[in-house]
Amino acid sequence: MSIPNDYHVDIKQIRTHISEDEPGTKLLFVIQGELLATVAEQTYQLAADDILIINRRTPYVIQSDGDNVVIVLTISDSFFAHYDVDYFHCVFECFSKELDHGREKIVASLRRHLSEIVMIDMEKKAEHRLELESALLQILLLLTRFFKSELSLKEERKNRDSRISRIIQRLQDHYDEPITLNELASREYLSSTYLSRYFKKVTGYGFLQYLTEVRLKHALQDLIYSSHSITEIAFKKWFFKPKTFSRSVLGRRQLLIVDRLLIRMG
Repeated sequence: MSIPNDYHVDIKQIRTHISEDEPGTKLLFVIQGELLATVAEQTYQLAADDILIINRRTPYVIQSDGDNVVIVLTISDSFFAHYDVDYFHCVFECFSKELDHGREKIVASLRRHLSEIVMIDMEKKAEHRLELESALLQILLLLTRFFKSELSLKEERKNRDSRISRIIQRLQDHYDEPITLNELASREYLSSTYLSRYFKKVTGYGFLQYLTEVRLKHALQDLIYSSHSITEIAFKKWFFKPKTFSRSVLGRRQLLIVDRLLIRMG
């Protein structure tokens, strides 16, 4: 597993940071100073030693008027999902000031492992790879054991909606490229089998059927507004059998398109 791609850690001063849709689970650990963090419309006042978890793709704003030092650890979705199969169906809730009594040792462990990761990362030595992975896994263990909760039905639906929106947008933007179900599934950290069923359930189309419809729609526009031949348009839109492509177009009974086809075939 490629550790450098599995996490990003930084120790810095934050004045203002605004995010709408960042991947990965983020942990803020304030070393010095104070911060005001607004996460999904809920506000947190952070001071030295405080820890706050920000869940994946959750909008947030961090602000501070004074000097501060903050450790920010982002654990990638792929790394987390590799060890926690429920990762995309849960959230992690941790603001150290609001935790129940008796969890001080757990938060202390989080602080220790976060500090370890910063020190190991600063040294950049290959022989410390196992120590780094161990510290990351300890943090994952603490989060999943003590701070994990299931998404509400509303949040789960919102999560599904945003995912399908991203997939559809990618199909619209890259329809003229060799896009595959496996590629999209990998981008969303899903199995291709699950994505195939999920896509069919939400859109009512099979993946290839939907992609073909998108390509055909753009091909029809090219037939009307461009001077390219049927064969050129077919290959450009990934229809490698022009006759099949022509039948698909004709089957839509769009008279303007038929007229153009007849002219070009003549």
